[in-house]
Amino acid sequence: KDPILPVWENGAVKHYYVDPLLFKSLSSMDTYRMNVPMEWIFGTTASFKRAGTTGLRASFGLMTNPIKDPQTMYTNSQANANGAELFAAWSASLGESIASKTVGARTPWMDAFIRLGGEMATSLGQDQDPTARAAKGLFKPETYAGRAVHTIDPRNGWKTFMAAYDKYRDVVQAPESAPRLAEMKLVARDIGWEPGQSMSMDQSIQLLTALKEVTTDFTAAGEFGRVWNRMVPFFNAGIQGPRANLRAFKRNKTKFLLRGLQLAVPTLMNWWLIKDEDWYKEMNARTKFLNWHIPVTLPWGEKTLFRIPRAFEVGVVFAALPEALAEGFYRQEPEIAKEWFGHFFQILAPLGAPPLASEAYAWGSNKDSFWNTNIVPKGELKSPKEDQFGPYTSELSKTLGRIFNKSPRKLDHAIKGIGGPVTMDVVKLLGIGPKGVEKEGEAADMWLVGRLFQRGGRMGNHPKTVDMLYDKFEEAELKQNSSRHSETVGEVKKRLVLMDAVKAVSALAFVRKMSGNLKHREQLTQSMINISKEATESGPVSKAKRKYVKSFMKIAKKKKDLVKARLEDEARKNQEK
Repeated sequence: KDPILPVWENGAVKHYYVDPLLFKSLSSMDTYRMNVPMEWIFGTTASFKRAGTTGLRASFGLMTNPIKDPQTMYTNSQANANGAELFAAWSASLGESIASKTVGARTPWMDAFIRLGGEMATSLGQDQDPTARAAKGLFKPETYAGRAVHTIDPRNGWKTFMAAYDKYRDVVQAPESAPRLAEMKLVARDIGWEPGQSMSMDQSIQLLTALKEVTTDFTAAGEFGRVWNRMVPFFNAGIQGPRANLRAFKRNKTKFLLRGLQLAVPTLMNWWLIKDEDWYKEMNARTKFLNWHIPVTLPWGEKTLFRIPRAFEVGVVFAALPEALAEGFYRQEPEIAKEWFGHFFQILAPLGAPPLASEAYAWGSNKDSFWNTNIVPKGELKSPKEDQFGPYTSELSKTLGRIFNKSPRKLDHAIKGIGGPVTMDVVKLLGIGPKGVEKEGEAADMWLVGRLFQRGGRMGNHPKTVDMLYDKFEEAELKQNSSRHSETVGEVKKRLVLMDAVKAVSALAFVRKMSGNLKHREQLTQSMINISKEATESGPVSKAKRKYVKSFMKIAKKKKDLVKARLEDEARKNQEK
């Protein structure tokens, strides 16, 4: 902690006092590490979660990032270039970055980017040891005929594994370097530098600063931030992302606002086309604000939603905010603006907890804090714990749930919460992923590009009206059990209607998770929404409505009993075999 450096000289250790500011600069050049117990408990788990959520996840690195990054680059770029020039430079840089990481073919621009330290500004730079990595790079990879050659020796299993791991990570992360490389090229053009020329200190600082700040600069951090970010996976990103936007705004307010507003125009045009669709009205606020949604019918007849990810920072302000304001005004629902503020603070606020603590809270509260949804749907909470699973729950968690009497849904959430979504990809590769019901494939199941499609059809799996039904029923039960409040006749009728609707929806949810047919599952979801709407309508409850909802409940219960009987029959036959 003191600005003193020990140096071994002539067989003895000598201590040198260094200027405090210089000492801080030197200490921040390498990756921060805590003491060994803290590093193992908090540092390793945070790195694991970071890598599993973004760095090692092919669908995020190769699909989501290449869509989000150009949006941020467009608003943050300090180069004198128009939109077409930015896109052309980004496209060329994307190809150069992928070529460099896959076959080792480095262009002079890519070589300059690496020598400047541009790779250290990427999201996984904070989890690598840049000094060791740079030292290793002095001798490897070897070159043959102008191309890099990665030597893998099968006699050394661990080194072979790490070489393969490094290679995979570099390929998945290749697109993240594209906007940085493109910005470096354009700023170099502005200051009159080209590869092959000598570079002054001022030019190197200008280029390095530009490539770092065009998106999120992961190398920037304060003394506290470096420590806390080591324990909380995305703490620093929540600071450096908005910071880059504020710098761009301060640099040229008119340019930043005009480019940002250009995102708002297509957002409002798309909103106008989809605003009255049932699937849009039933969508979770977080899902709605994170993507642009376009209804599509695929060649094989599947009706689903194509989702275009929005950049986190500029997407929240220039896309999600105009959409929320338009939606709230159109429906006369101020609650939508409140949902946007919740989304804003969730995405941009630099808060958070270590993965283990965060997952412990999620487990206890039954809430996914990011998506703001229940981990175990309320309709399953009264079921035995080992029966709390859905059509996408892994066989691993189902087996562990039966052994330890725990909820498979919560176990799946814990696996993803600690190791990131990539851990579920590994579980699938090992053959212990979602199985059970012979499920019909959907666009969301496709490798890599499946991330861009809505799972569960256009209605998805978490309709807003169904959640509202369970919330209203909980309120009604609390009133019934309250010693301070005596139910009126109207409230009793309302509670009974809600109770029948909850039974019907829970039964249909059971049938849905046991159905392998996508169209059938969508129809069941629509029935669940219709029942929920009928039960949650405001106004007095008539005798006809009670009878109507009760009939739904009886039909749903019959369907559930039929499915249960079929499953029991199949289990008996399998046991006989």
